[in-house]
Amino acid sequence: MSSTSLKMAGVSIPPLTAPQRDAMRALPVKIVSGLRMLRDESGPMGVRPDVWAVVAKDAIRLAANGWVRQALDLGWSAHDLFGVDPIDSDDFAGLAVWLNGRSINLIDPDRAIVVDRSGRSFFNRGGFGHGKDAVRPPVLL
Repeated sequence: MSSTSLKMAGVSIPPLTAPQRDAMRALPVKIVSGLRMLRDESGPMGVRPDVWAVVAKDAIRLAANGWVRQALDLGWSAHDLFGVDPIDSDDFAGLAVWLNGRSINLIDPDRAIVVDRSGRSFFNRGGFGHGKDAVRPPVLL
């Protein structure tokens, strides 16, 4: 990830700070390579560019703010973090897809917690829509 600002479908991703670049360097090469690919403005076919921009920004922010490294250390998989159903995102959505611009407050082996204007929300790893009942195996963003 470069230190220059990224612009995707009208959503600006600010330059990474030195600690954020360090957080990115602490990740497996495959994850960093995948995050670089997310900068493609078009996103997957059938996904609106504005929706894709938010998902990509959330994925990069998760990694840059150290949440991905922490989640991996707690046993989360890349699919838990960045997975999506290949056909229907309502069937399986990883954490980056679920966030929708919200910031994480806490992550443990089983869940991530965000607090926003509506209160607390929980992403239950392996819960409904996040792994346990997926019809098809998820793919990575």
